[in-house]
Amino acid sequence: MASPVSSKQISLFLGRHRSPASGMWVYARNMSVALTLLVEEEKLPYSLNLYVSGAESCATELRRALPEHLHDMIHFLGGNFPSRRLGFIGDLRLNFPGTELIHGLCNTVPVFGGVPKVLTLHDLYQGYPFNPASSWYARLRAFWYQGMIWMYLRRAARVITVHPHVARDVVQRYPWASSPAVIYSGLDRFFIETPLPQADSAGEYVLILASQDPRKNLVRMIEAVNILAESQICRLKIVANSLETENWVRSHLSQKAAPQAEILRAVPAQSMPGLYHNARGVLFASCAEGFGFPLYEALSQGVAVVCPQSLLLSELGKDAEALIFSCDPLSVSSIVSAARQMLVSSIDAATRQRIAVRVRGLLAPQRIARELLSIYAEVLGI
Repeated sequence: MASPVSSKQISLFLGRHRSPASGMWVYARNMSVALTLLVEEEKLPYSLNLYVSGAESCATELRRALPEHLHDMIHFLGGNFPSRRLGFIGDLRLNFPGTELIHGLCNTVPVFGGVPKVLTLHDLYQGYPFNPASSWYARLRAFWYQGMIWMYLRRAARVITVHPHVARDVVQRYPWASSPAVIYSGLDRFFIETPLPQADSAGEYVLILASQDPRKNLVRMIEAVNILAESQICRLKIVANSLETENWVRSHLSQKAAPQAEILRAVPAQSMPGLYHNARGVLFASCAEGFGFPLYEALSQGVAVVCPQSLLLSELGKDAEALIFSCDPLSVSSIVSAARQMLVSSIDAATRQRIAVRVRGLLAPQRIARELLSIYAEVLGI
């Protein structure tokens, strides 16, 4: 391992995860890999340790993503709690000896001890659900998360959000908190290294990333593909984030849609760019996102996306419009209409390449990692 040019130690707390099949885990993994790339290039002015709790499969995936000589950075903290929320309480008391700064990458950070804390907030939806809490349990759970967010913000020397709309939410609900920095989620290196598209769009299928989180709008998207299957051939590849989601999708596809659908699960990270690259387009009619990885993963491969216009980063603006087919996620007919437009469109290779290069540059992991370093330097007074 390259020797750091400073003895200061940074500890990244990657959070508590049930499995690697979540956007927050992808962010934590990507940022960890990006910072270790700077270690390899001798451009990281700190020593680095990576801590993860919850599912051991996350630590295993992280080891696969890093060179073997960097594995001593990875520390798996276990996940032996009867519930995830009790696990969060246990994580509050974590202590990383010798560290001079702790960065909590996934909505949580250990709060005790005098070490400066940096917190990345992906969204506030746990405390302020997209669908208003109806049962007493749901209301109590939302109130619990609101208290946790309040405590994290009180303890954080600096707050990072992954999208401008998240920063606005934080300022609106917690005006006393330090002004959040906006640092986007970097793409996995596999999306950067994949060859650029060489042909006009003529992919083989529509890709859907399926999750039963209400924000992800799976019910309306499956209704939409069932309608599409009534009038045209619409091959589907659906990546389910769990066996439960896979079974739900199988039980809700219509008799005409089911034969056109291939349902996948536990797709390796290095295989995802190929799934996007060969797609005609991506159906991503999400109602609400923190960052929205599928949108930018698709654009990085020059692939069209059906999604709400509000999800698109302002920096991309009109540059990416040729690949965006805007829909109202609350309207099945709007999703169907946008998908039909996408299926009959022809987007030339030059346009696809231009957008892919723009997105890859904006979300390059090393670029994002250098923005994190500027936050660390500010907090440490360097």
